[in-house]
Amino acid sequence: MDALMPALVAVAATEIGGRVQKGVRVFSEKGGMGGVFAALALSSIVYYTVAVIAGTTIGHTMNANAKLLFMAMALAFAGVPMVISFKAKFPEKGGFAGSFPYFVSNQFADASAFILLAITVRTDTPFPAFVGGLFGIMIVAALPLVFGRNWPNDVALTGIRRIIGLILVLLSALMALRALKLI
Repeated sequence: MDALMPALVAVAATEIGGRVQKGVRVFSEKGGMGGVFAALALSSIVYYTVAVIAGTTIGHTMNANAKLLFMAMALAFAGVPMVISFKAKFPEKGGFAGSFPYFVSNQFADASAFILLAITVRTDTPFPAFVGGLFGIMIVAALPLVFGRNWPNDVALTGIRRIIGLILVLLSALMALRALKLI
């Protein structure tokens, strides 16, 4: 269970106020909440499976300091973009047909799969990392439903996202310094 909670927390933290939440909100308004969640779950399963298989494969080739430095890189790659805002473009269709291509293309460049890769490398426990990541992204995706139509306006997501990003960058710097034996 060394990987379950870190994966859940890390994926949920990196997805707060991100493209996944915005996509779920936009596509669910266009139609088919079930289709949107099915598309997100399917694309997450594909990418997270690839991430944990790759993590299991390359994890055996690294020593402890290299694994820590790899984790630091993953957190840095997740944290830096969170500090910078972006504008997402959405297709016209809702439901599964519109949301699946969006989630596939956005998760390909998403930090959560890289974080799962790094957690699997570090802990050598792919299944708990996979389950934690999948639960993390689905929990975060459900938040727009909890907050309702005024979700982006009711919560200061930009500020929360930037604070989480800064925390991730700070953690990555500390991990890197420790991996390089500078502290």
